[in-house]
Amino acid sequence: MGDDATQCQPGIDALKSISRKAVGGFVLGVLIGAPAPAPVWSGGPCDDVLERALRAADADKASSTLAACLAAPGPVGVHFQVAHALLQGSNEEEWACRYTDVLLGMLEGGALEVEQPVVSMIAADAEAQACRCDRAWNRRLRVEGRDPREAERSWYGADTRQMEVFSLDVPVREGAVEIFAHYRRGMDHVCVFRDGALRYAESRGAVTSGIERAQVFEHGEHRALRAALVWRRGVHGEALQLLDIEKGVPIFERLSAWPVEFSIKDNLLRYRVVLEGDSGDPEAVDGTY
Repeated sequence: MGDDATQCQPGIDALKSISRKAVGGFVLGVLIGAPAPAPVWSGGPCDDVLERALRAADADKASSTLAACLAAPGPVGVHFQVAHALLQGSNEEEWACRYTDVLLGMLEGGALEVEQPVVSMIAADAEAQACRCDRAWNRRLRVEGRDPREAERSWYGADTRQMEVFSLDVPVREGAVEIFAHYRRGMDHVCVFRDGALRYAESRGAVTSGIERAQVFEHGEHRALRAALVWRRGVHGEALQLLDIEKGVPIFERLSAWPVEFSIKDNLLRYRVVLEGDSGDPEAVDGTY
């Protein structure tokens, strides 16, 4: 195991990429365009940092306290939680994406020295914000007259490129549903929005498990919004996933050894998957939801 400065290098490098004008580690003043307050803490920048941020007199002072820790050598687990706190306190999309960049980089690095429930919670927040960053990235390119379906520099990582690989925008009662996917770092990142609010996010390996197609429909007599997503599964298989859009949760997933067939009729989902039978022969199974 390396020293603390080595362990937290992804967080330090990502923060330095935000601004190299930091003086004495107090970077937030540069980020928000205000002078950094003079330090009054006699301990190290990361000592009791979360508690000190909670006790801070105002939001700016709390953010300065957190940013000072993130820019200084310290325990990787503390840096991870500090970057999350900065993300939660960010009111601007650009800075939220920068802190998400920090968190995703640290998650990729592993060995975070934080309890798994905390890691899972922070990872979910980072992945949700990544969807918002993808959406903003996509719209910015279109405004600039560029095509997001062609590889462009990503908002994530200095050397990362991404592209839109799937897009669906469906008018529904009282609004719209957007489902889109971006390829980045070998993964398909799928995001589902309802009227501009994120409802669901999931990432799978692009080559063997990436998104193939999707359809939004109203289900049953109550016309509940649902989405049928088809993912690749190995060489020639597929997986049919049904989402509850309003609740933002999967209802079920059906695995198929061959391509899935489905249709929407009378507000019901009818599908056919192919299973490998006991004899090794394919067996078609029909279902209705």
